[in-house]
Amino acid sequence: MIALLLLLVFPHQPHVEKLACLACHTAPAKFGEDVAYPKVAKCAECHGGRENARVIPATRQIKVAPFVYFDHRMHLKNDVACESCHAGGGAAMNPTTMKFCQSCHTKMRAANGCATCHDPR
Repeated sequence: MIALLLLLVFPHQPHVEKLACLACHTAPAKFGEDVAYPKVAKCAECHGGRENARVIPATRQIKVAPFVYFDHRMHLKNDVACESCHAGGGAAMNPTTMKFCQSCHTKMRAANGCATCHDPR
């Protein structure tokens, strides 16, 4: 399965000071799925009056190439903190370069062969 890593421009800073990332975003259920984008109802739990809103104001900013695999579940399972790749919350860091990923995989002695991230087809 080919996955896209999507990052949204959103005012994360005031939120990450009080909440863990997974308080709003849910971990994916299947390999390669994205971390779930929160529903408006989730925001309404803290921000009353948003119940009638249909979308959270954000735009997709980052995605990896379509031939690249990425699995948030594997990283979460191995206790990689969201902030390791998304420092400062949200768009503060662009983790979609091979150099960025390879440096961490090398340091952590994680799998780093070509087929670890790239579709061999």
